[in-house]
Amino acid sequence: MKPNLRSSLAAFLLALTGSTQADVANPNTDWFSQAKYGVFIHFLPAGEAGLKQVGQFDVKALAGQLEEMGAGYLVLTLGQNSGYFNSPNAAYEGRTGYAPGERCATRDLPRDLSQALQPKGIRLMLYLPCQTPNQDRRAQAAFGLTQGAQDQPIDLVFAEKWSAVIQEWADRYGDKVSGWWFDGGYEHIRFNDAIADRYAAAVKHGNPKAIVTFNPGVKVMRWTKAEDYTAGELNEPRQVIPAERWLQGSQWHALTYLGDTWGRRNTRFSDEQWVEWGRKVAARRGVFTLDMGPNYDPAAGPVGQLASAQVKQVKAIQAALRQETNAAMPKRLKRAESFFGIHFDFHAGPTATRLAGTRRRRWWKGSSRRRIPTTSRLTARGIPACRAIRRKRAIRRRDSSAIRCACGARPPPGTGWPSTCTIPASGIPRPSAGIRTGPQSTPTARPTRTPPRSSAPTRTVC
Repeated sequence: MKPNLRSSLAAFLLALTGSTQADVANPNTDWFSQAKYGVFIHFLPAGEAGLKQVGQFDVKALAGQLEEMGAGYLVLTLGQNSGYFNSPNAAYEGRTGYAPGERCATRDLPRDLSQALQPKGIRLMLYLPCQTPNQDRRAQAAFGLTQGAQDQPIDLVFAEKWSAVIQEWADRYGDKVSGWWFDGGYEHIRFNDAIADRYAAAVKHGNPKAIVTFNPGVKVMRWTKAEDYTAGELNEPRQVIPAERWLQGSQWHALTYLGDTWGRRNTRFSDEQWVEWGRKVAARRGVFTLDMGPNYDPAAGPVGQLASAQVKQVKAIQAALRQETNAAMPKRLKRAESFFGIHFDFHAGPTATRLAGTRRRRWWKGSSRRRIPTTSRLTARGIPACRAIRRKRAIRRRDSSAIRCACGARPPPGTGWPSTCTIPASGIPRPSAGIRTGPQSTPTARPTRTPPRSSAPTRTVC
């Protein structure tokens, strides 16, 4: 089949599947804007030694550093030019003929990272070039590209093949990956909207809410109709400031490096210079991503851990942005001066044992700060849920005198946990503070005060 006929057929198939043009001012970028900043790491294995380093990568150490810096997300490279990848991919191995573990790591690093990041409220994004590794001639030939150590011209025929590789990863990770950053979407390799549509469709097949961008080079611009945010690669970022959140419908975003170039572990600007730029970008609801150098040497510390000098700089940005956020909030009233509070009402069935188990301290504090309540009340239908909430230290620290659980007493033996509690209409007794949990989920209770008997009518309160 002639090349022009193949391209026409690919375009026809793309038309049948429908366009994946991104919404202008896509609300799926809201979390991205609220995050304000994140971290990018070039972790690029090369050769067998590099694949071994993938297996040594300490995801918990990195996740702890990201939480300490207040990063809202992490961008991880799947691979780049060398031809080695941080995750297995059968579609890539099937087309190139490489055996499992020969070019694609047997460890699924993005999966392990997402499991470490998700409990901390940190999202994961992935980086991938718009074509096969340019230093792997075998891969270039297998995907029908010209062979040579540089980016090659691509078309829709190639894009169909490469999108199968993208989609395998996207389908595997689903909503565990919140966004993608595609590199090398240059005009001189004939990258266009049709190819961007095809890649975006592959990404959103796995997660329809994933956000995507394509890098046109060192600039901040809206490059394709399929993008949700700007790629924004910058070498000298300090004079580049957004006018507002949106740039022709794309979320404004910039990507730059903390070291003297990509992947380095040193610093090139002072804390004050980074803080000044970060404040200006965040004030206009832009987003910025900072490239930081991961450790490769197990003798120097955990593999994947970030340099302490760079961590210090990001923490300075975090403190400055947090200070501005707090300064913009109204003064918190005392309870006697208040007129507004929040009541969290959780209902659990008889099988629920960890209804509030995923509600972290950050969530409670964030919810209360955004709404400025001066009292917080918690009730739960079902003792297991009530117990799960009350055992949270963060909640007890939040306002122990204002937090109540309407059903606090343990039922008589053999009666099971009640779905409602009947309390005299004269008032709701304060539940015992002695309800706690041991190693197992079965609660133990200290002696509780029994409300005085009353002939008054009763009411169901939870």
